[in-house]
Amino acid sequence: MPFFSWLLELNLFETNATDDYSIRIQRLSTRFYISIFTITLFILSIFVSLHTMALRVEIQNPTVDLYTELEHKYSMECFCSNGSILHGQFIELVPIYHQVCSSDFVTQRWFDYLFDSGRSPFY
Repeated sequence: MPFFSWLLELNLFETNATDDYSIRIQRLSTRFYISIFTITLFILSIFVSLHTMALRVEIQNPTVDLYTELEHKYSMECFCSNGSILHGQFIELVPIYHQVCSSDFVTQRWFDYLFDSGRSPFY
């Protein structure tokens, strides 16, 4: 019971005031302050305990199997500057040109023929 009475009379904001109203306001302010402080500490401790730490690990030239395994295990970002798989192993570029672009009239051989002073009348 002495702890409870001490807690009821606790006043962190004591002044020289002697009237009951001022003392009551000071004690209410103390209770409010302690309540807000306790709630803030509780929320902060929950946040710190649930906060996950980001760890950056750099793996040079990962294989596809290793990348797939790590991708399934962790949520991660890949800042790959070079990979261990060459692009030619999984992509093939076969250009298909328009008829005009694949014509003999746009080849270097045709331009040489047109502007050769010895053979062409168009020079």
